[in-house]
Amino acid sequence: MSQNYTGVDTPLHVRSIVSDADGHIQHHDGAVRIYNQDTFARRTDTTIDKINRSTGYEKLRRLDHALEVSIWKSLIHLYLRNNETIAEYFGNIPSTDLV
Repeated sequence: MSQNYTGVDTPLHVRSIVSDADGHIQHHDGAVRIYNQDTFARRTDTTIDKINRSTGYEKLRRLDHALEVSIWKSLIHLYLRNNETIAEYFGNIPSTDLV
């Protein structure tokens, strides 16, 4: 997912690690990478492992403790709230259930 603010693209990133032992989320973080139009155009033509990481990067949150899956889904849904595929993937989450 990407937002665009006055010629700057800001893709949002989410990364999570699930515990094999109990199925809880044991790590979750969210970040944004900031590109101008030129660097974003180059980025879309190159795989992430081959791109120069000189773009702006800011980690917005990090949780390193067990989360129940329902809370994890809610956090992702709120963080990526403008991405319609999140609701398709996780199912609609009633606004009363969002944390």
